[in-house]
Parts: sequence; C-alpha cells; structure tokens
Amino acid sequence: MKIITISIFSAVLMLIAGSLYSQEPKPIFRRISTFEHNASPDWIVVSPDGQYAIIGLHEVELWSLSDGILVDGFEDKSGDLHEIEWAPDSQWVMFASVNQSRTPMTRIWLRDVESGEIEHLWEYDEPLYDLNWHPDSTRIVTALHSEIRMFYPDGSFEYVDNRHYVGDLSPSHLEFSPDGRFLFAVDFDRTYLWDANTYEQFDWHIELCGECVGPWAWSPDRHTVLLANIGLLNLVEQQFSTLGEFAQGYSVHRVVYSPNGEWILSYPDELYHVSNQEITSLPSCRSIRRVYWTPDSRYLVQDACQESNAISILDVESKTWDIALSLEASTASMSMSSNGILAVVLEDNTVHVFEYLP
Repeated sequence: MKIITISIFSAVLMLIAGSLYSQEPKPIFRRISTFEHNASPDWIVVSPDGQYAIIGLHEVELWSLSDGILVDGFEDKSGDLHEIEWAPDSQWVMFASVNQSRTPMTRIWLRDVESGEIEHLWEYDEPLYDLNWHPDSTRIVTALHSEIRMFYPDGSFEYVDNRHYVGDLSPSHLEFSPDGRFLFAVDFDRTYLWDANTYEQFDWHIELCGECVGPWAWSPDRHTVLLANIGLLNLVEQQFSTLGEFAQGYSVHRVVYSPNGEWILSYPDELYHVSNQEITSLPSCRSIRRVYWTPDSRYLVQDACQESNAISILDVESKTWDIALSLEASTASMSMSSNGILAVVLEDNTVHVFEYLP
C-alpha cells in the first residue's frame, strides 16, 4: 500500500512538472519566412518598419524579411562596426566603425536602403562615444571625444557643442526626445540638455554620482527621462523625482517603458506599474539577453529564458512566463521592430522571422 501511494504521488509530481516545463508554445507569433545567412558574427538589427534587417558586424548583409531575399552585402575592412542605426523612417541605415589601433579612427557612413549606395562618409582620428538619429530622420547627432556634431544626409554638419570639454569627459550617451524637441546627454558626473533646433543649452542639469549612472529610457509622453540609480527627470517642467527603490543598484542593465507608458521594466528582474506606483519582482529567468515589448504592451518578449532554444514571453498582468516559440537550435541574436516583426538568428546560421498576433 505504501509503495502504491508513493507511486501515485510521484506520478502527480511528474504531471505537474510536465505542465510547467513541457507546455505547448503560446500561439502569439506567426512565421513569415526562414532563410540562411552568411554574415559574421550573428548580430541582427531589424528596421523600424519591420521590412529589412542588417545581419553581421564584419561581413554585413541586408535582408528583406518578408520573403527572405538578400538585398545587399559588404565587408567593413577598416575596423569593427561600432554602431548600426536605422533611420526612424527606415529609408537610411547608418554604420559607424572604430579602428582601435594606436591612432583611433572613426568612420561613419550612410547607405540608401533602396539603391544600396553609400551616400556620405565621414572620418575622424578620434573615438566615437555615441550617435543617434533625429525622430524625423533628417539628421544624426554624434558625440566624439572633443565635440558634438549634427550631420545631415546631404553631407553638411553643424556644431552642437565644440568646447572640447577641457578637464571633463565628453558626454558618453546622448539621445533626442521622442518628439525631437530636446537633445539630452549624460557624461560621468552630470546631465546636459539642449534645444534640438537652436542648440541652445538649458541652464539646468543634475549632478550625478560618477560610476552610479545607469541606463536610461524615455517615457512615451515624451516629457520624462528615467535614469537608473538616479530617478525621473521631467525635461518640460525641469523637475527631478524618484521612484523609491525601483531601478536601483548595479545589477540594472536596462530600463524600458512599455509603449502605452503603463509599465517600466528594470532589466532583468523588476516591473513598475506607473498608475499604481507598484514594484513587482519578476519570476526568475535562467538567462536573459534581449527583451522587447509587444506593440500592445501586453507581453515582454525575451530569448533564452526558460530554454536556450526558445523565445519566452512574460504576461505583465499575470506575471507568468510562457514559451512563445520553440526553435531548432539555440538563439544567437534577435531583434524586434516596434510594429511586432520579430527576427531570430540561430546558431546554425538560420534566420526565422515572425509576426506578432495581438
């Protein structure tokens, strides 16, 4: 009798384990295409409209995602690609390579997506810290070691700030506000704020604590920047506040607002509900490398969480994990557009493209 009871108990445990770890994938993605790439390494960046993807950092390929057709390919022989940035309208893609030799060399160039032509090329004998597109796709801001410049696709440029930062570090992170009104930058120990059209610097900044500066995120209402380990900076009202213990500590790798502005992810293990001002600890995840919000703000999409060959989703309402996609090999990289096109590169050099089904 005792043996039978133990056997029944073991069977129940096996059923529970099976329901937790052998669940069928939740059908929220539809496969669009599958193809093999020859780029190196397996790094992918999807265009904002979800139509194209750049794969690779040394040998680079441009792919059409809807049909899996190779559009173009090239090799950057001058140095390792440092940045790949799509223009918000997906008509241009910007590359920046940095040759880390004794004399650093930075090269920045634009490629027209339709023609494949290199339109403009800029070269500098100094390192590059950051660069970003303006939301209207008309210009690019760059932070070099000695100056901040605004570049235009016609090849012209303007100085935003060329004080050469005597005795200070140049801003290592800079970005436009989503509405394009402000240019915000952070260096080692303070913040900077400019009018993005006149380049007038506002006489308002926050003194930072050096190495405590963490990642940041813009709110969808375009007014606020959340700085991990620091707090909320309202750029319109020029006010500073905090979110208590949320997004504090050196373990914070990224902060991400949901598209509807109701949630903030403190990567990898906290979720903040803006309306209720509640902090929730997320369920443990085996390994989190990349994370994206679905367009409807319902799920967080993450790779290599429960299984190395699966894409997982977190339902932000129930705070539970599900497997969204089971794949044939381990994921090497993935990228997702704001309209829900997900491209996953596997370690077997195949690329799998999916569409989010709300």
